[in-house]
Amino acid sequence: MRVVQRGVGMLFLLALVIVPMGLQAQDDDAITVVGSGIVNPVLDIIANESELDVTINSEITGTDAGFEQFCLGEATITTATRPITLDEESSCTTNQVEYDEYLIGHNILTFVTNNEFEALECLETGILNTILAPSASGVINSWNDVGLTGIDGDAPITVYVPPENTALYVMLDELIDGFGLRSDVNVVETSDGILNAVADESFALGVVSQNAVTDAIRSVQFSASPELGCAEPTAENVENQRYVAADRLLVYVNRTATESNTNLTELISYATSEDAANSIASAGFTAPSEDAYAINASIIAGEESGRQFSLEVVAFEIPGNLFGELNIGGAAHASDYINTLTSSFTSDFPSVTPTTSLIGEIEGARRLCNGEIDLIVTRTGLTEEQAEGCNANNIETYTFPLGNQVVVLVANATTSDLHCLTLTEIQSIWASAPEEEAVTALNDIRDSFADTELTLFAPTNQLVIYTDLLLTPADGGAILPLRADTEVDADPLYRAAATANVEGALTYMTWAEYQRVVENNQENIQLVGIDPGDGGECNFPGPQSIENETYPLIRSASLVVSSAALVRPEVQSLLWYAYSDENYDIFEQGSLQGVEFVELPELRASLQEAFSLAQVSQLEVGAEATPDVEVTAEATPDLESTPEAEATPEATAEEE
Repeated sequence: MRVVQRGVGMLFLLALVIVPMGLQAQDDDAITVVGSGIVNPVLDIIANESELDVTINSEITGTDAGFEQFCLGEATITTATRPITLDEESSCTTNQVEYDEYLIGHNILTFVTNNEFEALECLETGILNTILAPSASGVINSWNDVGLTGIDGDAPITVYVPPENTALYVMLDELIDGFGLRSDVNVVETSDGILNAVADESFALGVVSQNAVTDAIRSVQFSASPELGCAEPTAENVENQRYVAADRLLVYVNRTATESNTNLTELISYATSEDAANSIASAGFTAPSEDAYAINASIIAGEESGRQFSLEVVAFEIPGNLFGELNIGGAAHASDYINTLTSSFTSDFPSVTPTTSLIGEIEGARRLCNGEIDLIVTRTGLTEEQAEGCNANNIETYTFPLGNQVVVLVANATTSDLHCLTLTEIQSIWASAPEEEAVTALNDIRDSFADTELTLFAPTNQLVIYTDLLLTPADGGAILPLRADTEVDADPLYRAAATANVEGALTYMTWAEYQRVVENNQENIQLVGIDPGDGGECNFPGPQSIENETYPLIRSASLVVSSAALVRPEVQSLLWYAYSDENYDIFEQGSLQGVEFVELPELRASLQEAFSLAQVSQLEVGAEATPDVEVTAEATPDLESTPEAEATPEATAEEE
């Protein structure tokens, strides 16, 4: 039986709450369930099919009323297709109701087409609006009208959607600008009806729940924003917030009741495990991922609590009247990111004045621990000795990741000798040397290589930071100068194309730039693997080797901020701005990899926790405490220091 997708199915499910599973006896272990008209029936089905000896008194109150009763302590469980709000959470706190948040499934809106309609691979929000906005009626009639290529002839647009009183229709409407959809959509009562219509028409577009998808049709990827990219309608992508056209089936449980009611614990353990997957599917929804089941299990075990599946709900907001000063120091290797970030931030908040002095990690740590600056850029955080210096001055610190800088080498694909090089060989190729020692042919690199002329294509000085990473000796010595006899161009697409056209050619670029080259379908190039020189395997750049830092040409970056600074609104706001969804592209502009878009909600939750901890820390230190220990820099020079870089300026609807 399919909930939402079949009208009679929903009526039957609603009937369950009138006689909830035949369990009418009232006792001390009875479980009172209130809340969503979508999730309550699903939880009832799960309980019924579990064959557990539990008594459930289930009432569909609607989500808002359900949270109200739950936070007053009047219900054991409330269900919802949206997260608990901050106001509702505050009510729970006021009434000393502690809760655990569980995920039991998803209602995933899925766009489907005929199996032969392969030209439509991904629906972006802009195209979806063009097709389905109310203003599209009578105007946008064919796929050619939206610029879709790869179609012969004037293929008509025909759309099949579920009825207006369904959760899927509401989700679809929320994706579209304006009120409602174009007037000429075809409303079909059942999912089977939509699937049959789409299967019979070459260029039709349908909307169903992911659980209804069969081999007779194909699902289409969806992109809500360029940052998210195109994503398949899967539980994993929904949970990672890459696929946003979905509702979560959430269950909120009174933690005190769980501790005292064995039947409740057994029910929640079953409902939030893979044992309930078939029940979720039979109700017409999609089961959670394995990762979600693992989180559910950790909550039941007492290892986690509170919000685990709705970290995007946050309390902090950047004040509209923000003003103040920011003092940033530390390492120079992330200066392009810091300058872009502060420039964008002060453009939006011009009453904040940043001062950036990226003259070295050691000097930055000294000034941070003396209370002279607010935050610094480091590779991996403070050393043990630096942390002791901060502690001596009652300064606690918090570290937040910025990602990694990654340089990759790209060679002509027909030049097999350039498949793998050692770090020493790479530096001998690119570093400046006397004319008689310069590497000009492949056999100058290694005797066994061919006598082929070496042609080098280098970026402009705009990427000096990445040139430094390429030419930093493994022993940490002074950075080598780049040779002057290279072909220079700022465009990585041009350098890749030039490399592809010349045997014996080699260039380098950031990992993000290489992704652009791949998207451009450049042929006849190869990534160069790197032998770090220990006789081990050749390491090639890729998502895994970058994440675990086994690829040698990589350098991490982090922000370390003092607790004293972290209580100030302008410092909090800069960090919040850095990890906001809207500003994620600044990481890419700064050529930093490793902080994924889907990680931002968790990072913002970490920020909020750090804000609170810093406030407590400062209260403990005392308002009048000032640093009294001068932390001195070590005698060893900071090898990465470079000249100072200048600073540049609740609406989720559901079917009740």
